[in-house]
Amino acid sequence: MERVISSQLFLLCIFIIIILQLKVVNTYAQGYPKGQVTDTVWCAHDSTQTYSLYLPSYYDPQHQWPVIIIFEPAARGELPVSKFKPGAEELGYILVGSNNSRNGSWEVAFDAADAMFLDVFNKFSIDPERVYVSGFSGGSRIATSVAVITGRIAGVIACGAGYPNVSQYQPSAKSKFVYCALVGNQDMNYQEHLKVADDLNEKGITNNLITFPNGHQWPPASFLKESLYWLEFQAYKKKMKTSPFFSIKKAFHLVKNRADSIYQVHDMVEALRVYRSLEENFRGHFDLMEVNQLILSIEENKDYKKQQRNSEKTSDLEMEYRFVIGEAFTELIFTRFKTGNDSTLKNMDWWKNEIDGFKRLSQKKDIYKSNMALRILNMIWARSAETSFTYAARQDYELAIILNEIWLYVEPESTWGHWSLAKLFAQTGDIERVVKHLEAVKKYRNGIPLQIIKRDTAFTHMLDHEKIRNLLK
Repeated sequence: MERVISSQLFLLCIFIIIILQLKVVNTYAQGYPKGQVTDTVWCAHDSTQTYSLYLPSYYDPQHQWPVIIIFEPAARGELPVSKFKPGAEELGYILVGSNNSRNGSWEVAFDAADAMFLDVFNKFSIDPERVYVSGFSGGSRIATSVAVITGRIAGVIACGAGYPNVSQYQPSAKSKFVYCALVGNQDMNYQEHLKVADDLNEKGITNNLITFPNGHQWPPASFLKESLYWLEFQAYKKKMKTSPFFSIKKAFHLVKNRADSIYQVHDMVEALRVYRSLEENFRGHFDLMEVNQLILSIEENKDYKKQQRNSEKTSDLEMEYRFVIGEAFTELIFTRFKTGNDSTLKNMDWWKNEIDGFKRLSQKKDIYKSNMALRILNMIWARSAETSFTYAARQDYELAIILNEIWLYVEPESTWGHWSLAKLFAQTGDIERVVKHLEAVKKYRNGIPLQIIKRDTAFTHMLDHEKIRNLLK
């Protein structure tokens, strides 16, 4: 807790320094290319910290620019920076993505935040009133935490996860930032985002929810661009400073086109939600006659009413499934499949049957049941992977292997899953299975540089084995 408190104080001090130095124009940025992503920028005050950087092609240090500080759950700063790039170039945003912050440690995440804030404000000309944070999965929870701690963040772009589980880092009615969430409709955290939206509405915090057709992953670039236009529109409505390239017409049509595309695939429940959001947001700013007609048309449609009932029923069913799977995970941790003569305990066959059932359900034409099944499958592999990592770190390889095998039963072509299981079997000395899963990595990730095997300490003691040498050839 001391580290957490000191990080809070440090972040606040950074903003005080920024305010005191607003009139200082820094020229450090002259050494970084514009209009392209720089994979690695070293922090001047902490050589252990780096970040990926994007400067708009027309960046000029004589002017102040908005910035998005991004937290990625696997320390891949370049990935989200590249995805945000089209919108950032269009609207004039600086992008900064940590190469250190990752899931699993608040201390590591706050160290990265400390270093990035200090470095970015020292090197670049930043508008202190237009500082935003973003993240995906665990990085989303970190971004929200930073916004709450500092009290100086203008907006949060939360992708694939809602609040942090630490209550003091969750938004309150006093929070001043706006909150834009993006989540796949097959993401295991989809229901969480719906609850977060309700909570933000109760607290009077301006928010928006953008969904896209996929699972637990960073949103596509087009959806991230829409989130930036939404941030600009919120500033526009408050008569605050906006990008000189912002267009209310473009902001409107980005949302309208997305709503139309959802309507065209006959998802009337989601289409109505987006049309209503469009009407609420742009009322008084745009001609909404067509939108209002579409809202009335959907509300009176019999198919919509049927879909609404189906959606609510499926949502309740999903919560029941999640409860059963959650209990099964708890049981697994204690029993490790050592069921003995107790036929009531769940074994690997039970897990495979459940996973097979959800896979069959995911093939249904009913989009609500199909998406629900995909969310459950995503929850199973993600929780299996995360828990496997936890027990591997404790050198409890027996349980870590069981969990990793469940993960791979859900995602048999996951190179990450095969790589993790190969490392676990390396720890137990099972050379046959090490080779089996490394070969799977080669199969599903064509062109992967196998020299990374030599660099990973998990395989050091078996590099001279004939089968490993053959694999490396």
